[in-house]
Amino acid sequence: AGRPVLIQEFIDGVPASVSLLTDGSNTTPLSLNRQYLDLCRRMYLGGYTPMYHELIEEAFDTASRVVSLFNGLRGYIGVDMVLSRDGVYVVEVNPRLTVSYVGLNRVLEPDPAKGIFEAGLGRLRTVEYRFNALCYFRKAFFKGPVRSGLKKLASLNEIVSPPLPVERINEAYGMLAVVSNSLTKAKNAYLKLLNRLSLETGCEVS
Repeated sequence: AGRPVLIQEFIDGVPASVSLLTDGSNTTPLSLNRQYLDLCRRMYLGGYTPMYHELIEEAFDTASRVVSLFNGLRGYIGVDMVLSRDGVYVVEVNPRLTVSYVGLNRVLEPDPAKGIFEAGLGRLRTVEYRFNALCYFRKAFFKGPVRSGLKKLASLNEIVSPPLPVERINEAYGMLAVVSNSLTKAKNAYLKLLNRLSLETGCEVS
């Protein structure tokens, strides 16, 4: 007999997540984040933060209520969800730093690191967080002499996670992040970054 299979209804909508802090009793939503997914390959591709959506308040409220149902959660929590035409659907709760923190760390003021630490100790303070820009982060595929290009990549601020070959010596994924004051400008800056990395490393970067 094989393992049991759980079949769930597909919910059409916008993949998103809420980043929030909790001290076990109270919650402070930090951001609504866009997620990019490749459903065919079951792969997370990246996203951007902050995302403004008509369901943002419902998303914050839903995430806070879901987290309050779990005893013992403290610190930074990521709640994955789908924003559909008929409301917010929660997918999963991640009691850890999520990829969206890559963006929050770059564009949220004040730096949320102190708030995470204090929430983990059960002391969630009232802090007025604000965004000074938008951060767009994506998983990039490197094909070519990846290892020889690692030293050139080490000093670049846009490199979140360097491309480290695992299964194949000349292929690897890395995580990149760019900051701008609009999503369109951030996407354009990301494309320019891919071209720059291709020239500097000798790899095909996409």
